Amino acid sequence: IKKGFYVGLMQNILFLLPILLVCIFFSSFVCNMFFSEDVSYEAVNYSVNFLKYFLPFIIFNVINNACHHFFRGIKRMKALLMGTLCGCIARIIFSLILAPRFGIYGIYAGWAISWFADAAYGVIYFYVGRWKKDLGVK
Repeated sequence: IKKGFYVGLMQNILFLLPILLVCIFFSSFVCNMFFSEDVSYEAVNYSVNFLKYFLPFIIFNVINNACHHFFRGIKRMKALLMGTLCGCIARIIFSLILAPRFGIYGIYAGWAISWFADAAYGVIYFYVGRWKKDLGVK
């Protein structure tokens, strides 16, 4: 089970990296693929900045998704719910704190922090290891 978790996590990260790197290094090109020519400069600028500075934190979302799959696989729905709840609460709190000062970038930061909070819960739950005893894993 542990080995499968690590393999799944590494696969998720490796599959994400090529797309993530394209989005970061060619953010203007990627964003302009989705906007018409008459779009405002601000809209494109917000999108480009999101891809460059906030999207890299999606690696934490990949980690929390791997943890969610793990929780489902070992039938720990309470852990899944708690991880999701940590992420949701973090997103609301940090968005409320950061948005008044930083505008849309505060919302973006709240989103990134929520990914981290959910991933942190999942990783801590995994390493604490209470789930091992019930499943007979060493």
